[in-house]
Amino acid sequence: MTSSPRTKCPVDGCAYTGTLDSVIGHVHGKHDDAHDWERLGFDDATAFRDRVSEPEANAELEVNAESG
Repeated sequence: MTSSPRTKCPVDGCAYTGTLDSVIGHVHGKHDDAHDWERLGFDDATAFRDRVSEPEANAELEVNAESG
C-alpha cells in the first residue's frame, strides 16, 4: 500500500502538512488573513489543487516522506 503524498500548507510560517485534501480543509478551517486563497495567490481551493498537481509544484509543496 502506497501512502498519499504529503503537502505543505502554502502559508509562510505555517507548519501544517498532510494529504492534499487535508491541507485544503486546513486552509478552509482557518479564519485568519494568512489562510486566504486569494492572498495566497489562488482563486480558490481548486486552483491550489491544480497547482499542486503540476509536476514542477511537487518539489515546492510536497513534503519528503522521511522529513514529515
